[in-house]
Amino acid sequence: MRDIGDALGISHVAVSLGLRNHPRIPRERCLEIQAKAAEMGYHPNAMATALARSRSATRKHPVASTIAWINFWDPPAKLREYLEFDAYWKGAYEVAEEYGYRLEEFSGPLTPAFLGKLDGIFRNRGIAAILLPPQPREMRLEPFPWAKYYAIRLGSTVQFPELHLVTAHQSYNASLALRKIHSLGYERIGYMMNPDPREAQSLHLAGYLARQYSLPRGSRLEPLRIDDSTDPRVLGDLKDWLDREKPDVIMTDMVGASAMLRRTGCRIPGKLGLVALSRLDGGSDTGIDQNSREIGRQAVRQLVSLIHTGERGIPVIPRHTLIPGEWVQGTMLPPREIPAPKAAAKPPGSSGTVAGKSGRKPPLVRRKVQ
Repeated sequence: MRDIGDALGISHVAVSLGLRNHPRIPRERCLEIQAKAAEMGYHPNAMATALARSRSATRKHPVASTIAWINFWDPPAKLREYLEFDAYWKGAYEVAEEYGYRLEEFSGPLTPAFLGKLDGIFRNRGIAAILLPPQPREMRLEPFPWAKYYAIRLGSTVQFPELHLVTAHQSYNASLALRKIHSLGYERIGYMMNPDPREAQSLHLAGYLARQYSLPRGSRLEPLRIDDSTDPRVLGDLKDWLDREKPDVIMTDMVGASAMLRRTGCRIPGKLGLVALSRLDGGSDTGIDQNSREIGRQAVRQLVSLIHTGERGIPVIPRHTLIPGEWVQGTMLPPREIPAPKAAAKPPGSSGTVAGKSGRKPPLVRRKVQ
């Protein structure tokens, strides 16, 4: 910057301001400085720039060492009864401590009064960083002054604000499960889901239907939308579907699917294989490990990055970070024995070789190719 200043006859401070289009420098002068910088091959030091911005941001807007985890479940403990979401918390807590933060839960009803109370608490305690875990239903968190806060969503149940998102790569996970099921020799794959699917279930269903419609019409199975219930009528609907579609394996993200299937008399494994798209909550030791702890870790890393770069509020273009899962082979889906193709029957009197009437091999005939 000093070299650029010497070339233009100005100070290096003016060069720094001109490169940033500072209002203290006239627009024409900024363009002149930037053109000379490009001509002389100037490139800023990215690490030093990021450090300077971080120091400036924290001087103007100090960030307390607490990250708020906002929970609208009723009761609040219900959230972490889901082992996937409990793993989100544990992963987030680990990385928050590594960066010198403390993860703290704030819970209450989704009302304007409670949102206003949260804003007051956060302002009084200097808390500016928020994690929004999956909520019990789709919801809009307003009115709330999001422009003051750094925030990340885990999952997509929060429809507003549309913040940066970290979640499981559900469509990839469903596709991976289908490939693994077929590789183990299973063909008739049924899919059980709740009647009112969340976005994750919709992505699972999309992957399932894409696979089904690639099969011959007679091999396609209709997915079953059903309540997680012990109601005899619901169990009767499940049994009717099993009798009609005749699946040899069930893929599901329902928490109670395993218990429901056993109530209809199914043996698992045995009559049916069972694959959970969430091994932690799906009632099967076979299926997808969603790497949920890593989802929590990555959410905090991205939140800290927003703090360092001073990116508060609702982003113009939300970034979606999708964490792929892994297949875990367990006892609920043993490999099937695929019978070997039968050899063609030999005609009576055949010796098993190509021979003439005498049983001897025909002579080898060589032809000269002109």
